[in-house]
Parts: sequence; structure tokens; C-alpha cells
Amino acid sequence: MAGRPIPVPGEGDEMFLSHLADLASASERGTAVSDFLTPRECRLAAAEAARGGWADRLFFWGGCRGSMRRAAVILPPWAMMDDVPRDPLSPERAEALLRAVDEGLDAGGAVREKIAAVRVIGSGYKTLTHRDYLGAVMATGVRREALGDVAVLSEHEAVVFAGRKIAVYLAAELTGVGADTVSASLFDPPCDFTVPRRFEPVSGTVQSPRLDGVIHALCNVSRADAASLVSRGDVSLNDFPAAAGDAPVEPGDVISVRGHGKYLIDGVSDVTRKGRLRLTARKFI
Repeated sequence: MAGRPIPVPGEGDEMFLSHLADLASASERGTAVSDFLTPRECRLAAAEAARGGWADRLFFWGGCRGSMRRAAVILPPWAMMDDVPRDPLSPERAEALLRAVDEGLDAGGAVREKIAAVRVIGSGYKTLTHRDYLGAVMATGVRREALGDVAVLSEHEAVVFAGRKIAVYLAAELTGVGADTVSASLFDPPCDFTVPRRFEPVSGTVQSPRLDGVIHALCNVSRADAASLVSRGDVSLNDFPAAAGDAPVEPGDVISVRGHGKYLIDGVSDVTRKGRLRLTARKFI
């Protein structure tokens, strides 16, 4: 997303940035891999890498395509690759990392050694949700940062991404989720495995690609209420608090509105016959 403001660290980010600096130093000797990061932390890491001069070696990987919680992977200087997409957060950049892993450029398989997956299958008699799986795993004492996405494949099956040591532990020890008995085993996702997401299409028209106008259209609230949501701090744009209602919205942006949901913007550019812009988006469900 060219032209987007560079994320600014906030209070409480000092320890995270210090850890990133340690990883960048460690990458001089070989591939460095962080714990799983939130989308906000990924954006902070990308901005910090740009400031520190190691953005061309930074990648993000969560164990499969479509992951939202991903580890920062910093390749060593000698593992530089040509023709790599510039945006460290883009899916195309993750594909480049996979090629690096396959070609042995990740210093002895550090990525595959760090990130693994566990397949969890229920009895088939009870419906299990994302909350059930995450709650059961957290109840074992696992830290949240050691866990990636929980991909719910059906009412009775999910794949949990985690650090390899944690994955081995869960495969051996996780026997119950919710009120159901489950079996867990290490899982090697196929190349085309993607975290399933459910969306509801949303569309409308806006006078301009201003954030408050987009919220007005997405959430079916008045323009005054949309402006109030922004000013109260109830809106985030790309995982950071929205600074102003006139912030421009672009395709690929993610908008979260407290009490109304989370939206992925697909387009806000086509002009209607009345001279307005056509807004297309998807609401996470």
C-alpha cells in the first residue's frame, strides 16, 4: 500500500522493538525467527526493518498461506534473493520465503524447525468453535505468542499452528476441547493449505475515500456517528488507532469498528453515474 503512513510505535512497544533489534543482530550469523506476532506487531516490525536497513531480508510466515499471526523471519545477509516483492507483508513476499526455504537459504531449516502444525479432530458428536480450540490450548499453559492461527476446518476439526516444541507437546497432551474428547497429531500442511476465512460481502457508495465516509457506508451509521466513532478511538485502520476521520482508505486496508465488526476493503474507486465512488468490502464473520 504505497503512500500509507509509517506505523509509529506506542507506549509499551519498547520491549518488542528491543527484541527485534536482537533478532536483526542474530540474523548476521544465520536465519532468525521470532515468536508469532499480531498483525499490528508485523506492521511495526516492517517499519522498524525499513528504518534499520534490513527490510530486504525480512519476511513473515505463519505456517501456511493466509495466516494472520505470523513470525518475523530475518534471513542472513548472504542469503539475499533477487526479484523479491518489496512489501514484507505481502502474500507474494511469503511465496519468496518458501522458495528460499526450499533452496536451503534459511540456514539449516530454521523456519521449518521453528513453526509446526497440529491437527485436532473431535469425536464428531459435538460442535467445536475457534474459541473452544484456543481456550483448550491456552489452558495447557501455552503462551499466546507461541501460537499462530487456529484454522477451523469443520465443526469437528482444526489445525493449530505453533512453535515446534509446543506443537510436539500439544500432539502428545491435548486430549480435550470444550466438552469433547479429541485426538491430536503433528500435521504437515500441503503446499496449497490456506487458513479458511468467512466473509460477508458489503457494498455501497461514498463521496470520497475518507475513513469516516467509508464507516458511514459500511456500518450503516450516520456521518456524525461515524466521526464520533473515530474521535472516541473506536476505529482502527490496519491494526493501528485511526488518527482522523479524513484518513484516506485504499484497497487492501483493514478497518475495525468497535461494536460493528472488522472489514477488508476490496475497492473504493469506480465512479457511478451520479459521480460517487463505488465501495466494495468484506466483513469478517
